[in-house]
Amino acid sequence: MIRSFIYGGELVYPSVGAGSKIDESAQVIGDVRIGSNVLVLCCAVLRADEAWPFIIGNNVNIQDGVILHGLSGLRRTVGKIEVSVYVGEDVSLAHGSIIHGSTVIGRGSFVGFGSTLHNAVIGEKVYIGHMALVMNVTIGGFRYVPHGARITSQKAADKLPLVTDHDMRNFNSHVVQENHLLRQKYLALDIPKAQTP
Repeated sequence: MIRSFIYGGELVYPSVGAGSKIDESAQVIGDVRIGSNVLVLCCAVLRADEAWPFIIGNNVNIQDGVILHGLSGLRRTVGKIEVSVYVGEDVSLAHGSIIHGSTVIGRGSFVGFGSTLHNAVIGEKVYIGHMALVMNVTIGGFRYVPHGARITSQKAADKLPLVTDHDMRNFNSHVVQENHLLRQKYLALDIPKAQTP
């Protein structure tokens, strides 16, 4: 469901770019700016009510049960825009992950199943393993956050290794490609078919 929200007396609706697919069970509320060719799957919640805007780049996949929310008063500047949540192009937010603003996720990054990001800046092409907690830190580009890791100090974030495994370096591009194909199939299901007798 795509719903407006009131900010200072003004009603603001989400915007959805060309070729994007929002599942009927997903909740997209308020000033959420979704780019082109984005897939938002079952029961995902993008709730820009307490803090806004949320900017979702092109070719992002937001999988089942993902939650995006932000805390009032916490914002980051991306380019010339102040945001609560920013998700760069070609990012995968896997099943059940929680992204709580203010958070910025760089282009081509992967956030694993059940992971939580809060008040964090994630660089480009970072691999965040399943069930990780990343909070109050900045992680440089091309870093690896192990499954189940708790990265809650800048010292720990600075010690994270580079993604060196070939499969892991290319993992997110495979996820993006698979979700691109899924998005096309879901969009095809939305096209009315001629009734057969």
